[in-house]
Amino acid sequence: MADIDLQNETDLERLRQVAILQDAEIGKLHEVVARLATEVDNLKETKRGQLQQELREVKDFLNRLQHLQFGRSSEKRTTGRRRRRRKRRTPAPQTDLPIVE
Repeated sequence: MADIDLQNETDLERLRQVAILQDAEIGKLHEVVARLATEVDNLKETKRGQLQQELREVKDFLNRLQHLQFGRSSEKRTTGRRRRRRKRRTPAPQTDLPIVE
């Protein structure tokens, strides 16, 4: 169709044809937008999965490095060894001391 000045067009049949064509085009564009939105969601999920896998790999690598560097001699306490608690002692009565006033 040739360019139509929609603001000044008075032929109702011609305006109706333009409206039908535009409606069809809008429908196609909605389908494209929906398909692209689904594709974006799928890509986000794929990327999220890849990032989680990379994070697991980095954590595993860090654990191996820590094991190589510290081995069994870490500063962490083992659960089998406990620190002995001191007993609280109350002061002994001092009856042998002279009373000074």
